[in-house]
Amino acid sequence: MRIFLTLLMLSAATFLNARQTVSFTQLRAMADAAPSQEVDMHVNKTFAAPGTIRHSMDITEDLFVEGYVLTEPDNPNKDLHYYIHYTTANSATNSQCVYLLGLDGKYGIRVNFTDDDYAKPLKRYHRVCLNLKGGLLCKEAESYVVNGLTDKAIVDIKYGDKTTMPAHPVKKI
Repeated sequence: MRIFLTLLMLSAATFLNARQTVSFTQLRAMADAAPSQEVDMHVNKTFAAPGTIRHSMDITEDLFVEGYVLTEPDNPNKDLHYYIHYTTANSATNSQCVYLLGLDGKYGIRVNFTDDDYAKPLKRYHRVCLNLKGGLLCKEAESYVVNGLTDKAIVDIKYGDKTTMPAHPVKKI
C-alpha cells in the first residue's frame, strides 16, 4: 500500500511539474490560425508595411518553447526597424530582439522583449527555454514573431557553441 501511495504521489508531482512544450512548427500553425487584422501605420510596432494582414493572438497560458539563439546581443542590425513617420525609423527595438532557431533546425522565430536588459543574457549558440505566457504571437507576411516578453519568460539557458547547434537549412536561389 505504501509503495502504491508513493507512486501515486510521484506521478501527481510529475503531472503538476509537466510543461506544455511546443515546437516551432506548432507555433507557426497557431499563428496561422489566429484572427487577422490589417496593419495600421500609426500603431505598427513591427516591420510590416501598412495594409499587411497580421494574424495575432495573446498567449494567456504557460506555453514553453526551446530553441537556439542565432544573434549576438550587441549586433546593431538584428531587428527590422518600423517607421514612426515616412522619413523616420525607430531603431529602439533592436536591442530587445532575439532570433531563435528550433531544435530541429527547420524553422526560426523572432522574439521581442519589452526591455533591452532582458535580451542581454541570450548569447549566440545558447540553447534557451522560454515561457511565452503574456506575449503576443504574430504572423506578418512570412515572418513569425512573439512580442512583449519580460525577463520572467527566460526559464532556462544552456551555454553552447557552434558544435551544439543543428545544421542550418540551406536555401538555394
